[in-house]
Amino acid sequence: MPWGAPYATTDGVHIEQFGFANWNAARWKKGAAGTLDRTAWLVAFLSGKLAIPIQRLSDAQVKSGGKGVTTHAQCTRVFRVAGSHTDPGTGYPFSYVLGLAKKWAKAA
Repeated sequence: MPWGAPYATTDGVHIEQFGFANWNAARWKKGAAGTLDRTAWLVAFLSGKLAIPIQRLSDAQVKSGGKGVTTHAQCTRVFRVAGSHTDPGTGYPFSYVLGLAKKWAKAA
């Protein structure tokens, strides 16, 4: 069992990606374009299978167990767990990936 998203580990689905937390959005799109597209497809697929909305969760939604998409870093921050989970980093193109996921979901 992974321990990448404290307090969401047993309630969530984890998607591991290639990349670095210090990358900016342009670097993510250039260096991991295929990863971002596959991640978007997987988010869309899991959304349909598990009724998970394709939306980024706010901190309050994470804390209350809302359904949607979050990150290791957000769970670490929200649940105040000691550790160094900063992934996928502040430069991660979250809106871009969720936009792609919505396109994949419509195509299904």
